[in-house]
Amino acid sequence: MNRKQIDDEVAVKLDIRKDDIKVVIDCWFETLIDHMLSGDEIMISNFGKFSSKVTNERNAWDNINKKPVIHQGNFLPKFKFSKNFQKIFKEKGTPEGFEYKVR
Repeated sequence: MNRKQIDDEVAVKLDIRKDDIKVVIDCWFETLIDHMLSGDEIMISNFGKFSSKVTNERNAWDNINKKPVIHQGNFLPKFKFSKNFQKIFKEKGTPEGFEYKVR
């Protein structure tokens, strides 16, 4: 499923024009990203928690050139599904031949 298909399905379910849904979803993502970049955690009940993590600069070894290198720190987005989402997902069943596992 891609973004356009999601927009179309939500528009049909809510009986709203597709252009309006696109604006709402774009605004939602923009707001989410802005808050994550400012270091906020975003908790959506029954879905999960969005957050960001800053990794520190660290020393490493370059095996090709046989010398030490410094890896810069990174700013990483994170997401964790809520326990309730996992429970609902598990109750709805998994595709045949697969097993539900939580990491």
